[in-house]
Amino acid sequence: MPQLTTQNAVITTATIEVKTLTLGGKQVTQSVFRQLREEPLINHDGTLNGTPWGFVNYHPDKCADGEPHRHVVWQRDGELLRATVSQPYDCRGAYWSAAGQEFLEAHAREVVAGRGRYFGGKLPELVREDDAVVVRHRVDGFPFSVILDAPEDIRVRDAWRAYLSWRTAVEEEEKPVHNPYPVSPGVSEEQRAQVVQKWTADRAERTRKARERLDEVVEALGPVPSPEEVDALYQEHLDEAKDEAARRQRVADALTAVKALPQLFIAV
Repeated sequence: MPQLTTQNAVITTATIEVKTLTLGGKQVTQSVFRQLREEPLINHDGTLNGTPWGFVNYHPDKCADGEPHRHVVWQRDGELLRATVSQPYDCRGAYWSAAGQEFLEAHAREVVAGRGRYFGGKLPELVREDDAVVVRHRVDGFPFSVILDAPEDIRVRDAWRAYLSWRTAVEEEEKPVHNPYPVSPGVSEEQRAQVVQKWTADRAERTRKARERLDEVVEALGPVPSPEEVDALYQEHLDEAKDEAARRQRVADALTAVKALPQLFIAV
């Protein structure tokens, strides 16, 4: 590259296209913009209710300090409207699923009965988010969270917790007991053996109590459904999950399109 000098340097002025929103040849004012009826541009299913024109960098409801959003001008047939479009969009958030709830309850019954066939015969991750308990798992590779916050969900939640507590107790009981007291003149072999015996008995007691609790919640869950019933519930859950994943992707695509809209300038 040649050396930059005053002889070969050139200043280029870029042309910036400014789009203004006009009405009858005059630039629309903030007052006129506020009179536009507000209706949602993006449907719940991710489709658009009309054709977006652009966004206005003006917050008529004094909402500039709220969550990130844009005020979009859009057209439906011959009517001009405005919409508040929130961004960003969490396409991996939890949601309550009727089909997912039924399948997860059936799966819990299979697992606690020792016949679990999905998720490697284990339970999905059970976590607390805000004030709700949710189950995280994957359906056809799609990260999925089902909210367990309804009264009828309590028995499923209790079953999972009881099962995990019992499995933890069993695994702990199966581990060899290592005596914490080394051989020394102050501790006899008999005393060391008594410590091991007590720890072994304590582990067995914890396992017994955990099993009793598990048996209680298993009885509350009712009979274990047949494999065919569980498979049918999973397929219904899978279909719903695919539909939900596609819906969320459509919403994300619509928001990406809104983000790319040009700014429309209006007068004060």
